[in-house]
Amino acid sequence: MARARRALSARNVPPLAELALDCGFSSASHLVRSFRAHLGVTPTQFSIFQRNA
Repeated sequence: MARARRALSARNVPPLAELALDCGFSSASHLVRSFRAHLGVTPTQFSIFQRNA
């Protein structure tokens, strides 16, 4: 999860499916479900918040 948060905070965010596999998730949907369960937002929402902060 920490690796995904760091990647989503970067300027060039990789495609979600690629990010999911790089972070050890079986699919993008698994990453999204886990991310939302832990942080309360989707990876896309998190990335937008980080860019606007």
